[in-house]
Amino acid sequence: MSQGSKTILLIDDEAPMREFVCRTLRGAGYWVLEGESYDDALALYEAHSKEIDLLLVDAALPDKNGFELARTLGQIRPDLKVLFTSGDVGSQLCRYYGMSSTDVRFLKKPFLAIELIERVRCVLTPGGRSFRKASS
Repeated sequence: MSQGSKTILLIDDEAPMREFVCRTLRGAGYWVLEGESYDDALALYEAHSKEIDLLLVDAALPDKNGFELARTLGQIRPDLKVLFTSGDVGSQLCRYYGMSSTDVRFLKKPFLAIELIERVRCVLTPGGRSFRKASS
């Protein structure tokens, strides 16, 4: 897989985490678009929709949660790959959406750079998973 040709839309409201993730992914050859909110994500997606290969989003955002964002963008582009990150509070959201710490689409904070890169590669691999919440 050619990493340099992959674009990641990163949405996380915690600036230090966002900076760490950007630095790590850019160092691995990915192009990263970054924002801190649901509205940032929508604006960035609108401007770069054809280029984005992966949505990397914190499950617990201050305005709307990462799952709502994934659902919104997934309605526009059902094949969009999604990787959720989360600390303790967001982990409750992940359980609601049927994710565990072993789910390929989930990475529990805090994480190491190598864990981030491995999980991103896994999700971006052909056949990697997009996000779809089962209807309740």
